[in-house]
Amino acid sequence: MSPRASYSFACTLPQGSYANYSFSDGLTSTRIYYNNHCSSGIYVRVHVGTNSSCWLTPTGKSSAVFEAGVTGITEGC
Repeated sequence: MSPRASYSFACTLPQGSYANYSFSDGLTSTRIYYNNHCSSGIYVRVHVGTNSSCWLTPTGKSSAVFEAGVTGITEGC
């Protein structure tokens, strides 16, 4: 398993809050854990190799599964 990566993006509202993400890439899939403290969902782009997909992360704390090979997460879509 590769080292755990973590990302954090500032919320528009409430100010001073963040949406936090972490993952460790697996052999067949990658589970991304999130804790979104924003007052609404936040759009991020999940990068897998040379491809990427837009993901609207809901508020709260949970996880989602993506294909293996996640290389990073960037804010916005």
